[in-house]
Amino acid sequence: MALGSGGRDLAPFGDELDWRHEPEARLGSQILALLRIAAKWKWLIIGATLAGLLAGLVTTLLTTPVYRSGATLQIEREAPKIVNVQGMEPSSAPQDAEFFQTQYGLLKSRSLAERVVKRLGLEDEKAFLGRNARAIKAPAGAAAASPEAIRAARIDAATDKLSDDLHIEPVRASKLVMVDYDDPDPAMAARIANAVSADFIQANLERRYEASAYARSFLESRIAQVRQKLEDSERELAAYATSQQIINVGTVGATKEDPTGNGGQSLTASDLDATNRALAEAQQTRILAEQRWRQAQATRGLGLPELQASKTMDTLREQKASLQADYQEKLKTFKPEYSAMVQLKAKIDEIDREISENTGSVKDSLRSQYLVALNNENALAAKVRALKADFLDLQNRSIRYNIIRRDVDTSRSFYEGLLEREKEVAVAGVGTNNVSIVDPARIAKHPIKPRPVLNLALAGGLGMLLGLALAFGLDQLDHSIKTPSDVEAKLRLPLLGAIPFVKGSSGPLKVMTDPRSAIAEAYISARTALLLSTPESLPSPLLITSAQPSEGKSTTASALASSLAAIGRRVLLIDADLRNPSLHKIFDIANTSGLSNILAGLSNLEQETRETSSANLSLLTGGPTPPNPAELLTSARLRDFLRQAGEAYDAVIMDGPPILGLADAPLLATAAAGTIVVIEAGVTGHQLALTALRRIESGGARVLGVVLTKFGGSGFGENYGYSYNYGGAEQAGGAKLLGVSVGKLFRKM
Repeated sequence: MALGSGGRDLAPFGDELDWRHEPEARLGSQILALLRIAAKWKWLIIGATLAGLLAGLVTTLLTTPVYRSGATLQIEREAPKIVNVQGMEPSSAPQDAEFFQTQYGLLKSRSLAERVVKRLGLEDEKAFLGRNARAIKAPAGAAAASPEAIRAARIDAATDKLSDDLHIEPVRASKLVMVDYDDPDPAMAARIANAVSADFIQANLERRYEASAYARSFLESRIAQVRQKLEDSERELAAYATSQQIINVGTVGATKEDPTGNGGQSLTASDLDATNRALAEAQQTRILAEQRWRQAQATRGLGLPELQASKTMDTLREQKASLQADYQEKLKTFKPEYSAMVQLKAKIDEIDREISENTGSVKDSLRSQYLVALNNENALAAKVRALKADFLDLQNRSIRYNIIRRDVDTSRSFYEGLLEREKEVAVAGVGTNNVSIVDPARIAKHPIKPRPVLNLALAGGLGMLLGLALAFGLDQLDHSIKTPSDVEAKLRLPLLGAIPFVKGSSGPLKVMTDPRSAIAEAYISARTALLLSTPESLPSPLLITSAQPSEGKSTTASALASSLAAIGRRVLLIDADLRNPSLHKIFDIANTSGLSNILAGLSNLEQETRETSSANLSLLTGGPTPPNPAELLTSARLRDFLRQAGEAYDAVIMDGPPILGLADAPLLATAAAGTIVVIEAGVTGHQLALTALRRIESGGARVLGVVLTKFGGSGFGENYGYSYNYGGAEQAGGAKLLGVSVGKLFRKM
């Protein structure tokens, strides 16, 4: 082969991709590949989508309408209580999440569902049980005609149905919960939703009552035991006090210090306490009297406080002072021996005597008070000593008494605590319930299912996805050459051109007259690649063939010939398919004679060559079909004819027959300077193409490359990017290129 095994080493087209944007190009390639697959299998996808819509419509029409009614409950963490009963709940409360999950579980519990079934009598409603009502039978082992067994089975069936159709939906970030029920009968749905809510509240209250009833029963039994123990302890205490003559002076009623009212002091202790207090007072009295007496002894004259505070002494002192003043005044006139002076002196002495007597009386009184206080203190001290001895003896005898009394006090405190707890438990049910109905269920006006729009959308979407999956799977199973990258990867040949498929194309000659068309642009690019494919520019003669018929080889040969003639090359286009010639139809020229006549020696090149409407382009038709075309192609006249044609024209292009099944194409390939294989995209399998290539290469043919025809568009613009959209030219089944091709778009990124 003239080219290497990989076509990427060459740049057969004018514009190369900017490989700096290879990730974007690869993404665009994948998207275009998916679009190509969808376009190729569009009818499969459309059929699967329609089938899904039909299935969704049938399912919607056959589905029994179901209505949903819901009640809204509010569940508090703890119920408000009028009487706070400590200890009725665990001291360490669980987390709120665990508590509410427990409540949701209780709402979905089978016991609650069975309770609702029995209260509403749903086991006897055939409309509720539906088609399962006839299939209900007694459990295995039960009597065949047992009404109880049949009824139990119906209750189980109704309970199962209610549990299945009951939905508990907590309202996020709140204490609200929706209790929803689904049923074909909207009234029944509302009825059951309300019944479940009401029975849940009732069951919650009953659980609380049962818990308090158990507590009351337990407390009553304990109270009876403690009461008996208290009575026995009190009897033992009284008997021991009587035997030991222990008498306590009890308080009147209970006090904070003595709650029982029986813990007063004994008589000995009471006497000791009173005597001890009296002794303390006597000691204080004696100390004061002793101080006053010792002060009186140490004081001379009238310095005693008692004398200074005496009115008598004040009067005497005043009289003495007056008499002394009078005496001193008269002493100035009279002598002391004067009778009046003697009398005045006698009065002063009398007053002094009275003062002296009063002073002695006060001192005697203070001494008497001291002695009385001292004697009283001594007597009380002796009595205290005696009472202490009695008290110590009483203490020794009261040890057992105190033990029994403490037992009595403990039993009485426990007994009274149990009585108080029993009262609290008895009124615990007065607390309000922690579950309340916020909104009762109402009869629904519209069913929740079926939902026609949603069902059709889902069914259509699933059908489309199934169609896409089938299309992708079938496309993966399709091993045909579909894209330019397949040519290089699977055939190891360079791609000379990728010719797009244009719906309603008007033929190669008319298409080539408009260089702005997608097909003309593709063939011009193929021509350029062909001119650059070998060092000698254009190999001549050049064979155009294909693996199998109807792959576009005749169109490719005509288009390449027209393209070469358009650049001033003198081109001879030969219809070398002697079995099924077709070029005369394309150029609208009679096929009365042609190549078969030349090879048979009946004519020559000049006689059989026909001029076409395109300048510089001549045509040699196939001529009459010979009996054995292979014999003519193996003759020496073929090579002589091709040599003459090569001397007369710049380029000789042969439109050969298909490779597989015939010997004509390999014979022509050995005589040609180069061979181009035409492959129809999406039709020719790569194994079939490889078989065809091996067949012509085995004879020494020189394969220049591959032209991919009827290409859908993904690999074309993706890998080579040379096609522009002039005036709305169409590609890939009529899809219009918007603006520029994919390759040009990548170059602009």
